[in-house]
Amino acid sequence: MIVRSDGDGLNIRFRSFPRPMGLALAGDRLAIGTLQQIWEFRDLPAVAANLEPLGKHDGCFLPRCCHVTGNIHVHEMAWVGEELWLVNTRFSCLCTLDAAYSFVPRWRPPFISELAPDDRCHLNGMGLVEGWPRYATALGTADTTGGWRADKVRGGVLIDVPSNEIVTRGLSMPHSPRWYADRLWLLESGTGTIGVVEPGSGRYEPIAQTPGFTRGLDFAGRYAFVGLSQVRETAIFGGLPITKRLSEKERYCGVWVLDIVTGQSVEILRFEEGVQEILAVQVVPGRRFPDLLTEDTERIGESFVLPVGALSATPKPLRDPAPGSWQGFSQRLTAPVSPSGREEAQRSGRALVSPAPPVRPDTRTSAAAVGRDVRASGMPVETEDPVSPAKKRLIYALGTIGYDFGTESRRDTFKQLMPPVEVGGTTVPANPYDPRQMSDYLARNPSEARSLVWTLHQEQTPVYALKPVGSFGHQVYETFRLLLAGQVDVSGSGASVERVSVPAERTERAIRLFSGQVVPVVKLRVPRGLYGWQVDDLIEDALAAAAPGLGSDQALRVRRALRGFLDRVYHDLKNPGDTSKDRALNFAATNAFQVTAAFAQAVAEGRQLKSIEVVKSPVCRLYSDCWDVKLKFFDPDHGQRAKRVCRLTVDVSDLMPVTLGEVRTWMTRD
Repeated sequence: MIVRSDGDGLNIRFRSFPRPMGLALAGDRLAIGTLQQIWEFRDLPAVAANLEPLGKHDGCFLPRCCHVTGNIHVHEMAWVGEELWLVNTRFSCLCTLDAAYSFVPRWRPPFISELAPDDRCHLNGMGLVEGWPRYATALGTADTTGGWRADKVRGGVLIDVPSNEIVTRGLSMPHSPRWYADRLWLLESGTGTIGVVEPGSGRYEPIAQTPGFTRGLDFAGRYAFVGLSQVRETAIFGGLPITKRLSEKERYCGVWVLDIVTGQSVEILRFEEGVQEILAVQVVPGRRFPDLLTEDTERIGESFVLPVGALSATPKPLRDPAPGSWQGFSQRLTAPVSPSGREEAQRSGRALVSPAPPVRPDTRTSAAAVGRDVRASGMPVETEDPVSPAKKRLIYALGTIGYDFGTESRRDTFKQLMPPVEVGGTTVPANPYDPRQMSDYLARNPSEARSLVWTLHQEQTPVYALKPVGSFGHQVYETFRLLLAGQVDVSGSGASVERVSVPAERTERAIRLFSGQVVPVVKLRVPRGLYGWQVDDLIEDALAAAAPGLGSDQALRVRRALRGFLDRVYHDLKNPGDTSKDRALNFAATNAFQVTAAFAQAVAEGRQLKSIEVVKSPVCRLYSDCWDVKLKFFDPDHGQRAKRVCRLTVDVSDLMPVTLGEVRTWMTRD
């Protein structure tokens, strides 16, 4: 159903689909996930102008195509550039669509061992950050058929998709993770709350309690639109905290509006009968009275969308149909698409909601949506799909260098070209997956480095494909080769590269690796900032430069403290380095020289590192992007003793971050 503004009241339009579950809107395109199909619609202004009553409609969404997925129990969906990502609940994975297949699995939780139609963990929610899937929610971590039901009350988890790490445990039926206004929002449906999650600690903090089972979330300006379901006492919902807090008569079904600044309820749209569950909520920006056509076969059959260049060959009466006439042509328009489809949401407070079937024998129900066709162009190795409208998206990431072949034929080409090797006195064919053999081969054939897909790995998982471009691309390739050689200990004297830093620009491209994983492509124009180091050597050099006069015992303690700080950034706080906050943190760990003196002072006072915090700097240069990295030290033997704070300011406005001023320290009771 579409909830529309109509004067001082609301107008609700119902459309019928078999079990609608998910919505995804981006610009003028919208997808609706149903029982066995994904429907795609597109807004056609020329058709809207001729709907009755004339002049009232400001949007009309017509079907473009339909993809049959089978009954995958689709839940939340999101556009990632031109590609539609789905939460495939039955197969416990995130997937995309391809014309040749029911679906293409792209990611599954680390605790799911195989791809099976068993609904093992009830994966249900997906949240984007910077235009890419970053967070997912599941009702449990079981790896057996329907295993999530055994601990439905407090078995829910929030998962970081790129790292496969569980951010938060112990949630009660979590849904709808969303990154909005620099905060990670979440619905804890089992308690009927909306709240935020601190990405560092993973702690869930409820912002407000609602009068229903929360499911479906979107934002417009300072307002959150939350779907509420009444839910009955059944095997699925029985025993949840919300059923104990509110009786069935006290629980609402509708859309609840929250002011995220004050945390106060603003409005509620309540359904008294007919609809008992809301599964998805979508704000439709820039439109006050849109419609969606599904059963008007005559109007759909006589409305055509053509490329702009083809319109000149059509009769003028068809290009400009008379008012009230539906026969005509519409040029194909492409609207700017934001990474999450919500950049323009401040213009409108209209909510598009997808209700679950009412309790009755009929399996069909009402829904409304707007959309555009999904990519269905086969399985290319590299895509040109836009992933964000941002003109310049910088990253500064830490990890290790790797490589990939992209296709089986490319791998076999290397296998044929690489010379055989001796193993234990026996000559065997070359193994292109052996980085040591590949490093030797590239040293003799440096031009072959261009035939590989170079990657940046975190915890042995590729997170970016690295693409050298421009006049100095050959130098970047050579740096890749040297870093790879350092990682694999070609000389036999011990690996000289344990960690690398990659400053790069995010592109509008993604690439499919040989494993089937799709990763974003980043481009490197120069080797500047592309560094590799051995962590112990970095610590020794930092000590020699910043604290040369330490005694052996104190130097040992400082080494341990610095190593703990670096390991914490590398592992506990690892990130893709695609936000200003993450870039500042990663650079602070790379530039360990500046914090060494602070560590030496803290160790001398008997203190240990307690926390690492990155906050927006209150003072910054013009046209810069400055962040304060704060290290807080405490005395483990005297808890009441004041804590020492060390602050390092980093400007991340350029490709290569830079520190500003000196490191400052002070004491605090906090």
